[in-house]
Amino acid sequence: MLIINRIKALKMIILFALINSFIFIGFRPQGFSTLRVLSAAMLLISVALLILFYIRIEREKSMINSYFKFLFFLLFLWSCFTIFRSVSYNSKDIISLFGHYLMAWAWITPLAIIFGLNIFNWIYIFDFLGKLLFLGVILLPLIFFSFNVAIGFGISKFLFLFPFLLLTSRYQKPFYKKIIFLTIVAFIFVSIFISQRINALLIAMSIMFFAIEILKNKDIGVITKLLIYVITSLAVLVFFIESISIYKDIARNKELTTDTRTFLFTELYKDMSNSELIIGRGALGTYYSPYFAILRRSGITGGDSPIRSVSEIGYLEMILKGGYIMMILYLLILIPAAFLGIFKSKNTIARMSGYIIFIYLFCWTISYPPVYSAQFILLWMAVGTAISPIARNMTDEELLKFKEEYENANQN
Repeated sequence: MLIINRIKALKMIILFALINSFIFIGFRPQGFSTLRVLSAAMLLISVALLILFYIRIEREKSMINSYFKFLFFLLFLWSCFTIFRSVSYNSKDIISLFGHYLMAWAWITPLAIIFGLNIFNWIYIFDFLGKLLFLGVILLPLIFFSFNVAIGFGISKFLFLFPFLLLTSRYQKPFYKKIIFLTIVAFIFVSIFISQRINALLIAMSIMFFAIEILKNKDIGVITKLLIYVITSLAVLVFFIESISIYKDIARNKELTTDTRTFLFTELYKDMSNSELIIGRGALGTYYSPYFAILRRSGITGGDSPIRSVSEIGYLEMILKGGYIMMILYLLILIPAAFLGIFKSKNTIARMSGYIIFIYLFCWTISYPPVYSAQFILLWMAVGTAISPIARNMTDEELLKFKEEYENANQN
């Protein structure tokens, strides 16, 4: 009989969610194909394990403040309402609702907090995450062979995991520290290739918080800290100096100056009533886009359908599917969690959790809509760590000692 413990389950949840994203985005399988079935199977196994192990270890929520317990209960109820209000007798809708990582399951990723409440779970999966980053770097040549933007988006799903390891680099083995550096280089290349400007912000914020952690580390010498400070300062100075010339170059390029975000706000708010803005339109909710309708009538190919089922902006996606209620519940949980993680923690892993939450709270104003993917599972796992007083009050010395004992035990 196959017995899966929580760590194996967590790894499978992350891996299968990642494979599903890679296949679905990178290869865009259509109809009843082998790839489509494989992608859907991976998604459903990941979801089933997440739900099963949340129920199995739900008792661990007793360690968090009643404020978070109450809000997670409300978020769970509202997420269920958002999902099940879209259930119908139409088989195509059911397949879309439960077989697509953008729809129903996007709203159950908060269940992953249960794994983050035990901070040792991070130590158990760090090497596993490093291997996934390494796999993402290995897959990079696919871009050169195919020169396919979709493949680039698929590979980026692996590379999105780098902030979790970068911000906890003191816990990583030397080999994986090198992989983190290669991943950042690869992520920059992929982001340019797929024209995702928002990724530059993710990278910059991750490196900024990494520098802060380095400067706070008592084990790092003064000379090293001074060198990092000088390099960071010079990089910021060069950026601001060059930004003037960059701005002038961009100003001459109409494609780069095209506003690809403001109209999304305008169209969504214009199409939704006041009551719909409050409660959303459900997991299968859509809105009408005059902009893409004009493109379609003009015969321009490559644009989205005028009936849009997803908004590229994180907060707009929350409003479209679950309304202001969904967005407010997210903020009421995530803002205090980020604060606790960054300012009320005694160890690097808990602070990493706060940094990650803050990064997504900021980036959701521009992109990264919530989906069922590895990065969002890890985001909510980070939330669990940030809101756990036990996790926050452990010291790096205690955690590093545990890591050493765990690695020694595995070698014997």
